[in-house]
Amino acid sequence: MQRLVLRPAGLKSSGVDDDSVPHAAQIAIGYEPDGVKGLKLASPIHWSAKTGNASAYTTVADHAKWVDRLFSGHLLKTASLRAVLDTSQRVGYGWFRGATSRFEETAYYMNGRAPGFASFVLYLPRKRVTVVVFSNIYSSATTTIGYDVAAMTLGRSYTPFRPSTPAPDARYLESCTGTFKFGEDFYQSSAQMRLISTQTELLLRWPSGDISPLIPLDLDHFMDRSYWEEVKIERDNAGTPSAVLYGDFRGSAARPQ
Repeated sequence: MQRLVLRPAGLKSSGVDDDSVPHAAQIAIGYEPDGVKGLKLASPIHWSAKTGNASAYTTVADHAKWVDRLFSGHLLKTASLRAVLDTSQRVGYGWFRGATSRFEETAYYMNGRAPGFASFVLYLPRKRVTVVVFSNIYSSATTTIGYDVAAMTLGRSYTPFRPSTPAPDARYLESCTGTFKFGEDFYQSSAQMRLISTQTELLLRWPSGDISPLIPLDLDHFMDRSYWEEVKIERDNAGTPSAVLYGDFRGSAARPQ
């Protein structure tokens, strides 16, 4: 990796973690959400077990340099670069790509996360704009942050993130609770998701037992802090939750057994 990739690309702060990194003290410590506002240490893992997936470490500056070297043709021959980027209509080798009306051109991008960390990289070739977002919090907010930073750079509009204040009271949070059945095309097929209240926070419980804290944005409108998806509650005429919208998916209230 050093001989074939990192040194030719001029990446001086990058490498592969084989559990014996000499300057490990300089590597960020990973955290995960603890409720709506708190943080706790993420469960430690051996990154060497994820070779090629998450074992590489780098800095924002090095990663931006890598993107520039790659797309400018300094690392690969033209035919090789095309093979890397054009392996299918949408997905290249390590890259997504697609037309974006927000920036009026084809965008190359990729996001990812592993315990304690999340990342996003965006490249707009016509505008020669590269955005790299690294986070040591296990939350997918990095994608939204990256697109908004690109919009700021190019003078485009963006919507600031503003949690609601004051926080919802316990009575309202209790009125949001229930169990909701999603379809087969949901992230977890036919999942039954539960909205539960701690009296101070609203949480989304997945079938796996994982918990997503929900950041209140407006009445019946939340943001999943872990996966950074919008959550909206629909109510019937009696004010009882009848459905939950999770991103582009809709789950109907499950009938009591």
